Amino acid sequence: MRPEGAYVSLIADGDARHLYAKYGFEPVMPASIGMATRVKPA
Repeated sequence: MRPEGAYVSLIADGDARHLYAKYGFEPVMPASIGMATRVKPA
């Protein structure tokens, strides 16, 4: 069975959002929000 499609998510910093918009990516807020954390070595 083949899937009918896929959901692709990415994070764009600064003006990179304009580049991704050219390829059909759209903002998803407020339905979703990106999050990040930094992990320091022990």
